[in-house]
Amino acid sequence: FMLVIPGILIILLMANEYTFKTHRQNVIDGLGRTGFITGKLLLMAGLALGFTLLVFITALLFGLFGGTPLSFTNIKYIGLFFVQAISFMSVGLVLVMLVKRAGIAIGIYFLYAFVVERVLALVINHQLIAGGGSYLPLRSADRLIPLPTMLGKMFDQNPPNPTYMLITACAWIALMVWFCKRHFEKSDL
Repeated sequence: FMLVIPGILIILLMANEYTFKTHRQNVIDGLGRTGFITGKLLLMAGLALGFTLLVFITALLFGLFGGTPLSFTNIKYIGLFFVQAISFMSVGLVLVMLVKRAGIAIGIYFLYAFVVERVLALVINHQLIAGGGSYLPLRSADRLIPLPTMLGKMFDQNPPNPTYMLITACAWIALMVWFCKRHFEKSDL
């Protein structure tokens, strides 16, 4: 549930660009459209890296003071968290590029993340393809890190292949980044 925070942060930062017309001013001052959107993508990567570092430090502290020997056997989950953070921010970036208003984009973001995608996954799983709902943008990112044992048994009886989820999440990220870049380069400022 905490991964929506980076998405909201990107929505707020990008919506401020539209509200105060600084995106237009940056392009007028000589920063090209591609440079501007590349800067936003680098900001997303930096934020995701910061959030990932925070998770790593937290996990390290819990490991050091948890009373058991420190082990790095599941260190791969730190990298998968980075992909999750980028995925959630990419959805936020797409929404704010389409809507351009922070409040509306945040409302749509919450609605999509907590209602629409879950309903779509249920419909796809029960009406079309069993397990196909796992390949939606946020669901594929959510499935990268498995639920803890008790929750996993309660909610996820058939977890999909983690490699497929990683490929799917990266494909969705690439598609959303391409869409944002193309949309910003072609839109009227």
